[in-house]
Amino acid sequence: MRYEKKLLAGASFFETASEAGANAFTANRPEETGKEHVSFSDVEKTIMNAIRKNDKAQLKEAMVKFVYLLPEQKSGDSHKKYIHRLAVLVEFMLQDSYGLTKELEHNFQNLYTNLNQISMMKAIDICYQLFGQAIDERMRSAKSRDIAFFSEYMSKALAYIDENIQDETLSLTAVAAEVYLNPGYFGRVFKNTQNISFKQYLLNLRMELAKKLIVEGRDSISAVCEKVGIPNRSYFSQVFKQHTGMLPSEYKKEHET
Repeated sequence: MRYEKKLLAGASFFETASEAGANAFTANRPEETGKEHVSFSDVEKTIMNAIRKNDKAQLKEAMVKFVYLLPEQKSGDSHKKYIHRLAVLVEFMLQDSYGLTKELEHNFQNLYTNLNQISMMKAIDICYQLFGQAIDERMRSAKSRDIAFFSEYMSKALAYIDENIQDETLSLTAVAAEVYLNPGYFGRVFKNTQNISFKQYLLNLRMELAKKLIVEGRDSISAVCEKVGIPNRSYFSQVFKQHTGMLPSEYKKEHET
């Protein structure tokens, strides 16, 4: 099988993982408050589902349950088969559905090679770090795909915002309609591709334009309010001060030549 291939040397990932996550699952043993039976198969499915959803909180909770389900035995060696099975299931799931980076594949291989030489809890800690790494890789990959796929949508959206910045009713819903995307979906894609929420992006853009217009000095403060889409002068002054630390009048005086 794939996990039986000869490996390259190197255990830095294991050293880092065990230091960062050592004993991550020993301090919060779940209480036996219910009698509901949970099988290893159930927990394995929950762990894989958490990775599919990029949900680290659910992943940790499921790993705690995994530890809790391990049979009470003096030696951890017999537990290695459970850890090995879990890692193989996750690796195959990732390979079949999302693919594996060379680094991730190498780290899975290192786990299989070193499993018999490390303690049971260290193996579980390393598994947890490895699964977390898989989530991180998936999130970075998804963001890259979003940026590439939605670049044209974003170009049109940003141009529409620039052209309509004076419109006080300009909203995420209006811009989403312009590029034919669902508002909720557009909002997530916007944040992923621009690294900022739509609301904050629009506010920053308006404040930068306001600063430029005030420094140019051709417009009154009231006119600037209209041009940046915040016609309420009192609210504009409040937002402007939050953004710059100064009232519009103070900013104008500060930049007079």
